[in-house]
Amino acid sequence: MMRKRVAFRVGLLLSLFTALLSAQNPAAQSTAAVAQAKNSELRVAGLRRDATVRRDERGIPHIEAANEEDLYFAQGFVTAGDRLWQMDLLRRTGRGELSEIFGRVTLEEDRRRRIFGFGALADQMVGRLSKPARAAIEAYARGVNALIESDFFAQPTAIARALTKEKAGVSELTVVCSPRLA
Repeated sequence: MMRKRVAFRVGLLLSLFTALLSAQNPAAQSTAAVAQAKNSELRVAGLRRDATVRRDERGIPHIEAANEEDLYFAQGFVTAGDRLWQMDLLRRTGRGELSEIFGRVTLEEDRRRRIFGFGALADQMVGRLSKPARAAIEAYARGVNALIESDFFAQPTAIARALTKEKAGVSELTVVCSPRLA
């Protein structure tokens, strides 16, 4: 019974957190507004050649790049721009680190995740990646990290001001933190 209450509270807390972030995210409020935004140019260290990101009328990004490394880098940058909070939340969930931001309410779930060994399993899987898969994930992670190091956190939205890198505890993405390739 206690576990059900804790699971309910964690689910409710995560739902409220997601709703708060979505409410503060202009892209979540109106993807049409994102899609209609004027084209802009952004210089990002880490690309070997130019990469182009175009958003359609629904706000969905379409990426063109001269090589695969730049394509994955741009994908990481764009995905993090749209979903960094979600990426970090899922990473923390899998590794049993939710209590670092939510406190005692998620401590039992963190213990369970650590007992299951999801973090150790992710560490082991990295060693088994093929060279092309690892190169793709590393380029993606570099793109995510480029966004974290950019002025993304200086956006004039309430949530961006509240969640500075230091307050949010956003850490550098590594290959182990990246999503699994299908």
